[in-house]
Order: sequence, then structure tokens, then C-alpha cells
Amino acid sequence: SWLYHPKIVYEVHVLPQNVYEKFLDWIGAPIADLVITTTQTVAHDYANKARLVQVIPMGINLESFDYKTPKNKLHERLGVLTKKVIIGYGGRFVTNKMEKGIPDLIKAVAILKKNHKKVFLVCVGGPAEYVNRYKLLAEKNSLTSNETIFLDHVPPSRLYEYMRIFDICVMPFPKNPHFAYIMSPLKMFEYMASKNPIVATDLPSVKEILTHGKTALLAKPGDYRDLAKNIDLLMRNKQLGQKLSKTAFSLVSKTHTWRKRQA
Repeated sequence: SWLYHPKIVYEVHVLPQNVYEKFLDWIGAPIADLVITTTQTVAHDYANKARLVQVIPMGINLESFDYKTPKNKLHERLGVLTKKVIIGYGGRFVTNKMEKGIPDLIKAVAILKKNHKKVFLVCVGGPAEYVNRYKLLAEKNSLTSNETIFLDHVPPSRLYEYMRIFDICVMPFPKNPHFAYIMSPLKMFEYMASKNPIVATDLPSVKEILTHGKTALLAKPGDYRDLAKNIDLLMRNKQLGQKLSKTAFSLVSKTHTWRKRQA
């Protein structure tokens, strides 16, 4: 045709929720030349209403991470001077008013402490009202302020510094439709880029990227005892942690950077 027809790309990260979003989706998806989703489940939802659907998960900019500064210097910069094993969570504590499993993480760390493990819990990301809530929950589970840090939102560059000092990165998402099938969490790729071992919950969306025993350890969602068991395994087997983190970093650097996503 002599008329100019630009290619239309329609990218979907979550399924439409309200009437306005559903109306835009009803118009946009059928006329798009390509619909991009971040998970297979969302792709299946568009299979019969779009011309072409492609799954492209989220990614990470590796240049955002400071790999040059030694970890001990990062510890000093952040004021986290403990010699205990740092169990860490980085990122928002809630999504659309849904908690992301930090209560299970607190209970798991409390179990590790009871079993005479030298652990230190760091959770960074806020919002502020959950910071206070989780501090109280930690105290109820016999974790003192000398064994935990809960922080509100920090800039991404500072968040990545915290992730670098984590000994074990934890992603304890509960099992519900959003976390199990729709999300492609940026946190997962950030953890992979941190070069530290990961314990995540065994969800379909997570398993699109991570493989149990190869790039992470996967615990039963909603089971803080199993979460503690998998964290404990990494504490006892540092060689396994090194293997998992090395494989995960290789995967994210080769496949899931923003440069790769744009290609």
C-alpha cells in the first residue's frame, strides 16, 4: 500500500484489571502486529486475540551493579558490619496490596536462629508502614534489632549495593494467581546479577527462568519451614551456593539483560 503503515507493538505485563484497561486491550491487541508478554501464561491468554505473540521476560542492566568495590567496603558503606550470614530481600514488600512473603521469611530466619545458626536478616524496599509491621513481627519471633534491618525505599543504586552484600537472596512469594502466573519479577533478575545464591518459592512464573538445583533452590510457597530448610542447605554447602550463583549469573548475562531484550 502507498499509505504509511507503522508497525504496532503492544506490550503486556499484567492482565487488564478494570473496564478502561479491558477496553484498551480489546482495541489494542487485535490490531497490533506483535503482542509482547513477560510470561507464558499471559501469552496463552492472548493466543486467540492477537496476530503474533512473543514472550520476552524482564531483564536487568548489569552496568547498574558495582562489581569492583570489595564486599567488605560495601559493608562499611552501608553500615552492615555483622559477621553473620546475611539473608536478604530487596525490593518492594507489597504489590497491589499483596504481601510478597516477608512474614514467611521472618519465621524462616527465626527457625534458623533457634537451630543455632548465626543469621542476620536484611529487608530493603518499603513501604514505611510495612517496615514497622515487620519489625514488630520479627520481635514476636525472637529476632532482635541487632539481628535484623528493615528499610524503606532506597534508590536502585543503593538497593543493588545491599544485594551485593547478601549472602543468600530470598524471593519468598506466596502462591496466588498474580505471583504464580502473571509476574516476571525484576527482583529475580537483580538477584541473578548480584552473583549471590537464590532461594525462591516454587511457582510456575519463577520456573520459567530459574531451575531448582541449577540456578536456585526452590521452596514450597507459603511453607516457612521448607524455606528455612533450603536456606540452611546453602548455609551448610557453600560450594552449592557458588555453583548456583555462577550458573544464574551466566544465564542472566547471556540472556536477560536489557540489551538482549531490545535486540
